[in-house]
Amino acid sequence: GQRVSGRQSFNGRGTSGQFPGGFRGADRGGNGTGMNIFTYYIATYYLMLVALGGLWLMTRLNSHFGHGTQRILFIAMTELLILSFAETGEMYFKMQPEPSMWRVFFSFIGYSLRPAIMLSLLPLVIRNKKVFSMLCIPELLVIITYATGFFSDIAFSYNAENGFVRGPLNYVSVYAAFIYFAAFILGTNRFFRENNWEQA
Repeated sequence: GQRVSGRQSFNGRGTSGQFPGGFRGADRGGNGTGMNIFTYYIATYYLMLVALGGLWLMTRLNSHFGHGTQRILFIAMTELLILSFAETGEMYFKMQPEPSMWRVFFSFIGYSLRPAIMLSLLPLVIRNKKVFSMLCIPELLVIITYATGFFSDIAFSYNAENGFVRGPLNYVSVYAAFIYFAAFILGTNRFFRENNWEQA
């Protein structure tokens, strides 16, 4: 079918390309809102929410976590929470009969945050500010690449039936995640070599 970029779907037929006032709308089966979006979110992510709550309490109560470590973990947990919201929104608008700017928006947030979460944890093992600044470049490229989804199909787009179409640059987020994973392994290995067992 015809590919529909974010710009095209925003200017497309009816109201599907406009930012709606809320999550209400008909799903593919014409059953109104289907499952309540809040109920769906809780049912899907309750284990993650419990784990995040427990991790937050652990970092607050454990004296071994310094202020800097607490801040790093708090940023990562906040990003993970936002990612869960974005994935829920993307899943909801995936069920709609036509593409919308909301689906493009939530997809952009998801693509951007997955490697960003890994990046936010790197200061735990990489203390060199110059090295960390260089490692921010892949995330910046990720944001720029997937922002093109609002007006181009080089990263991703949706056809007229709201089906996902992978663009030639769709794997940029995966490449960035590999870079951050390798950096985390190398940084942790350095701590082991220096006998910093507690930090590693």
